[in-house]
Amino acid sequence: MSRILYRAILGEEFDRLPPQIRDMHRFAARAKGTAGVSQGRSWAARLICRLTRLPRPASNVPVETSFEPLETGERWTRRFDGQPFQTDMLPGTRESFPCMLERLGPFLFKMRVTATAEGIDLTPEQVLLGPLRIPPALAPRPLGRERVVDGHYHFFPSRCASRSSGRYSDIKARFSRASSSRRLSPPRIHPHSKPTSALRLRPTETDSLSLA
Repeated sequence: MSRILYRAILGEEFDRLPPQIRDMHRFAARAKGTAGVSQGRSWAARLICRLTRLPRPASNVPVETSFEPLETGERWTRRFDGQPFQTDMLPGTRESFPCMLERLGPFLFKMRVTATAEGIDLTPEQVLLGPLRIPPALAPRPLGRERVVDGHYHFFPSRCASRSSGRYSDIKARFSRASSSRRLSPPRIHPHSKPTSALRLRPTETDSLSLA
């Protein structure tokens, strides 16, 4: 079954993305590559990294990400040299902008998703701790970009920081190979997204796809 999360969030804007990024978000069930992780040294950085279970610092280690469908979204499980790091992602339904809800430990991030011909930008618009909205100056703010560099899909830098405490963690990953799903289903479009007049799903004949 094809993955539909980003298509549901972005609507017709999804078609602006480079093909490598579209393929990652439509067909990949598992992706492999290499990554580096760094962390800030302050007490706030150590506390946030522990609460959110961010991976330990590492350089040029193997990373594997699996994408598991949920009822209304996806669960991403990343393994940095075997060290797991998991987040749940859902499409926002009440926001006036293309929104992805990402649950990271006790935090819920409302992320603005922007699609361009260069890739995807992820910017936090609101951060909640349980039912409480955290002031922007204190909230951890994960920033992320998806790009194609030298023909390969890159996610970098995934930076988690706050305006008052500085950097908590940076993650940079390069994926070169992904396994794909065979069965495809038509995507559901987010009610706030503009409908597309036509959508063609590319069938997959093998269990792997190249992100190059």
